[in-house]
Amino acid sequence: MTEHPRLRRGARIGGGVLGLAVLGGVVAAGTILPLPAVDRTPPSSLITPEATGQQRLCPGGLIGIGAGGSATATSFLASPSATAGTSTGEGPGVNRIAVPDVASEGGPDGSPFVLTAPGTAEGDPLLLAGGQSQVVNAGESVGFSATACAEASSDGWLAAGSTVVGRTSILLLSNPSAVTATVDLTIFGEEGPVSAPGSAGISIVAGAQRIIPLAGLAPDIASPVVRVQSTGGQVVAALQSSVVRGLEPGGVELTGLTAGPGLTQVLPGLRVSAAAGDAAVDPAAPPAPPEAGGDAAAGGTPPAPAEESDGSDTETALRVFVPGNEDAVLTIGVRAEAGSAGAGLSFPFEAPAGRVTDIPFTEDLAEGLYTVTVESTVPVVASARSSTGGGASAVDLAWFVAPSGPVSGETLVAVPQGPDPRVHLLNLGDAPVQAVLTPATPAAEGAAEIVVDVPAGAPVSAPVVAGTVYRLSSPEPLFGSVTFLGDGQLSAFPINPGNPSASPLRVYP
Repeated sequence: MTEHPRLRRGARIGGGVLGLAVLGGVVAAGTILPLPAVDRTPPSSLITPEATGQQRLCPGGLIGIGAGGSATATSFLASPSATAGTSTGEGPGVNRIAVPDVASEGGPDGSPFVLTAPGTAEGDPLLLAGGQSQVVNAGESVGFSATACAEASSDGWLAAGSTVVGRTSILLLSNPSAVTATVDLTIFGEEGPVSAPGSAGISIVAGAQRIIPLAGLAPDIASPVVRVQSTGGQVVAALQSSVVRGLEPGGVELTGLTAGPGLTQVLPGLRVSAAAGDAAVDPAAPPAPPEAGGDAAAGGTPPAPAEESDGSDTETALRVFVPGNEDAVLTIGVRAEAGSAGAGLSFPFEAPAGRVTDIPFTEDLAEGLYTVTVESTVPVVASARSSTGGGASAVDLAWFVAPSGPVSGETLVAVPQGPDPRVHLLNLGDAPVQAVLTPATPAAEGAAEIVVDVPAGAPVSAPVVAGTVYRLSSPEPLFGSVTFLGDGQLSAFPINPGNPSASPLRVYP
């Protein structure tokens, strides 16, 4: 018998409906009934890298240009005094490096030197620190300079100096590594990026230092900032700056790297000397801006510092560079240290993108000790300049640069020889911190343990003994610097954290 087509079609539809119902039941059951869980931890290994040896490079003696009647010949003006040590009390190794650009015959030996130490001692991280200082009185170069011995890097920023008439800035580029370093310099000024032929592809052989007058690359720049980048070997960069006003020397300084671009920059230990305001100024410089009124710290109207420095180099000024394409809206705070007679201040400032701006505030600060903080809407680079002396005293200058970061736990601080050394500390946390400075080796006579109570948000300082290595212990992060002040002598350098020691890494196949 033949089956009717409608019956066959109905049977197929009924079968499909039944299949859908069965499938729906399976899905519903899967959402109700617990499924077996598969929990498998991927295989891995915990590996602790072996700590490598450490190096700190001390940049060596100050440089004089024009020795022996030659306008380009260079020579050392002084041999620096060094203080260095390790956390075990053993002295570091010392290796001199060559300076082919400097004539060494008949003068002081200011060759740079590298401090070396292992990464660990009996399984514990080893701390290493060094610092150098020198006094120079050679013709137009008169003053005092102290500098920390630094770790090499492949990228850094120098924010100091000037190449206008009467100002000399010299780059010291040292390669302590075992391979040749190729260095590219990017220079910025008050008008923006500077076209500088010859600033790229500078070759520095292993174990050597190159001396490069900045004016040969970027003449007539009042406010230079230099980015130093290297490939191959890593380098240590420093900038020697000096001033001559007419026939009168105006100071000398050797400045290391400032912190890289960031939204917050901290400049501890800024010293403002009232005597510097009476120092001779450059007769070619424009008149100083009128005094700004009010004191934000006292509840008055925030001062309105001049847009740019008047170029005299005796005023206290903040140097800011905005490396991006967006203008920076800054909040600049100047906090007086505990015990200082001066009052702090705070003011807003808009810094143009791609340009360097010097912001003076000599008229707004009394003599004393301060810490400058810069809060920005975009990353910036910052430093500050101050001077001391005048009248019967020689004039000296110093550049205060930002530490690369805060220090915590234990850090070694080497305080070289110099007048009235002080350690400055700032706590940006919400609770007070107690820091301890313990003399290590070497320790000069009279050095003793110093306990420093650091309030939240308030900078403090403590006198220390020159020629001593201190172990700085702090349970919380602190920004710090070391400064020196004497009759016609002023200098400063930051307390930077060392590279982190080798820590365990979990490796997955």
